[in-house]
Amino acid sequence: MLEELGVERVDLLKVDCEGDELAVLRGISARHWAAIRQVVAEVHDINGRLDRVVALLRRHGFGGV
Repeated sequence: MLEELGVERVDLLKVDCEGDELAVLRGISARHWAAIRQVVAEVHDINGRLDRVVALLRRHGFGGV
C-alpha cells in the first residue's frame, strides 16, 4: 500500500483500534518497518498483550517502549 501511494516515510504511526493493536502491527510487512520513524499505540495490558506489543516493536528496532 505504501508503494501504491508513493509514501517513502511514515513519521508517526498511530495505532488506535480497541484491542487489535497487535494484529495491526503484525500486519505490517517486513519491508515497511524501515520506513516507520515512530509508533504510538494505546495498549491495555490484558493477558500479556502489552509485553507482546513491546517485544514486537523492539524486534523492529524501536526503543523507549
